[in-house]
Amino acid sequence: MRRLVLVVAVTWPAGAGAQQPTGAATSARPFEIVDNSFLVEEAYNQEAGIFQNIFGALREEGGQWAATFTQEWPAPNVRHQLSYALVFDNEGRGSMGDVAINYRYQLRTGEGGGTALSPRISLLLRARREHSLEAARVGLELNFPASRQFGNIYLHGNAGVRMYPQVESSVFPSPVELQAPHDVALVNPFLAGSAILRVKPMLNLMFESVVLFEERIVARARTARDTTVILSPGTRFGWDLGDHQLILGAAVPFEHASGETNSGVFGYASWELPFRR
Repeated sequence: MRRLVLVVAVTWPAGAGAQQPTGAATSARPFEIVDNSFLVEEAYNQEAGIFQNIFGALREEGGQWAATFTQEWPAPNVRHQLSYALVFDNEGRGSMGDVAINYRYQLRTGEGGGTALSPRISLLLRARREHSLEAARVGLELNFPASRQFGNIYLHGNAGVRMYPQVESSVFPSPVELQAPHDVALVNPFLAGSAILRVKPMLNLMFESVVLFEERIVARARTARDTTVILSPGTRFGWDLGDHQLILGAAVPFEHASGETNSGVFGYASWELPFRR
């Protein structure tokens, strides 16, 4: 389920301190929990003076696990946001793995009951695994999230692409006379969507889905493309503690790829607090 780990690490956006849009006069009140999704990016940046620490852990069938830490900062206000995400997993014997450095621009805030838009660009730094058949040092991801509230339901959609321009394939043998190149480029588009239902002011039910069109190396200088579908029901709840907010959540993601379905258990925690008063 490493695909799911990378999705979570890169696309985890800001937390409850994100700017909360003002609904139209005929709409329900704004959500009390905004931008605390697990797999699908919500289109809201952190407001000025607020930063967020986000922790997550995934355990899949077979005992494999991964943990992530994300921190997000306004730069310096809601229009611009910088963040980074770190991955730790047992594939690297518990050491730090992949790193993402993200910039997101608040193109539309969604005020007045409209649709919020917040495109993102990310620099991906991958850990080099000794036993991996694919190794890439640097990648790039583009994502275009959109969010809109309909009463007590929030809908979110993502469309993006992850690119690794130089991926090593020389671990595969190749006849000398073919002189096949050592490196290939991997381009992985993805789509995602979610629906979030407000049951109580600080309790939401969530259903998230992600479709990955993942390119992989099958031979030296040769690639093939697989489709992976991830469906993830979950819940999130929280507390306002003065000018701090604590959000906890859990989900059971199911990943279907290559004719097989695997499941896991995912836990989430977010702690949002001011860095200036």
